[in-house]
Amino acid sequence: MQTGEHDESRDARLDALLRALPSREIDPGVDARVLRRARAVLVDQQENGVMHVLQRLWERAIAPVLVTGTVATYLVWAVQSTSALYR
Repeated sequence: MQTGEHDESRDARLDALLRALPSREIDPGVDARVLRRARAVLVDQQENGVMHVLQRLWERAIAPVLVTGTVATYLVWAVQSTSALYR
């Protein structure tokens, strides 16, 4: 297990390495394109808010419940079938 002291020294080294990286100016045209694209993505996400909520609901609630129900049903069937063989 790493100590906090070790983590801090590693973080300090990484910070120093990042500060040592050369920086360069971004071309104004590229800057404008990136900004337009970022805004378009943000607007798209806001407009598709309902779809985003539905997707999260599916991923975090409905799909896990369906998988759990399927596994539980299979487990019950498997135990009943196995116990029927031994009767």
